[in-house]
Amino acid sequence: VHYQFAGGESLWTGDYSVENARILIDGIADPIRVQSAAVSAAPRRLAVTRIKANAGDVGFTGEYHWGEKNREDKNRDDKGDDKSRADKNPKDVAGKGEWVHTFKLLIAEASATELDRLFKPSLVHGGGFIRRTIRLGNNSPASDWLSQRKAEGSVSIAALIVGDHKFAVDAPVVKWDGASVQFSPVNARMLDAGVPGGPAVLKADIAIALSQPAAQYRLKGKLTGLPYKGGRLDFEGLVEASGDGPQFLASVHATGNLSGRAIAFTRNANFRTVSGLFDASFQGAASRWKFTNLEVTQGNEIYKGDGATQADGQVVLDLKNLGKPVQFSSALASAHI
Repeated sequence: VHYQFAGGESLWTGDYSVENARILIDGIADPIRVQSAAVSAAPRRLAVTRIKANAGDVGFTGEYHWGEKNREDKNRDDKGDDKSRADKNPKDVAGKGEWVHTFKLLIAEASATELDRLFKPSLVHGGGFIRRTIRLGNNSPASDWLSQRKAEGSVSIAALIVGDHKFAVDAPVVKWDGASVQFSPVNARMLDAGVPGGPAVLKADIAIALSQPAAQYRLKGKLTGLPYKGGRLDFEGLVEASGDGPQFLASVHATGNLSGRAIAFTRNANFRTVSGLFDASFQGAASRWKFTNLEVTQGNEIYKGDGATQADGQVVLDLKNLGKPVQFSSALASAHI
């Protein structure tokens, strides 16, 4: 490791290893505990590779880089020029860009509950529920660390546990720019065992806005191959939510179109295909669904109409075939979700 004081600045350079380090990061509830990592430092550049670390119950490996990103960097990347700016006088390039954190993280297993706990200081930063509900005072501006954060990279999770289910999440690009966080594209596969026909797959773009006291979420994408009553369902549309805890669940609202095949809706009603529009929300722990523009085929017959869930958890479809009304009813809770 070398130290130099030049031009009124302290410059550290060198290569070294780190073991058993503890790092505090704004917006994360627990410190990052680094078991081991390799560090390479240069003027206005830092590279940390071969990271083995954990935050709370979430262990991960990967790499991290920090430095100034400016127009010269972008032009060099676009032209494929790998010449390092470290060869240049730092005074010639300083102040021409923004300081950016970049990362690539691999997580073997994590629960959604633990990730939510770890990032709670980022997701909720406007006081308690009562204070937010009665809007005591004006919304405070984003913390300095949040407004100044510039980070981008990728995260892969081999097994993301959500309730009773597991998903594999394949390296979405993450961009954290101040109070805006984007994951695009997210590719996730359901890993539940014992589900015939292969896993359900989610492909989506996710945006999180952190400018308000509680985070606002927006997911736009497609879920395909969801097992349901012996067949499969596909959903495409938009999901929006905000808040934290029970308030988050109560705010979930999803709209879009659906299609399905080989649905054994009841013992005597086997739908060869189904399509239509959906509108879904939550009341307590129960989901509420409305279906419009439905078109269902059973054998050679075509049925059209609407449907909705009832207070007892049944789905009632009010359809017509050649002008003759027909009603089908079945329990909603049969999907592997």
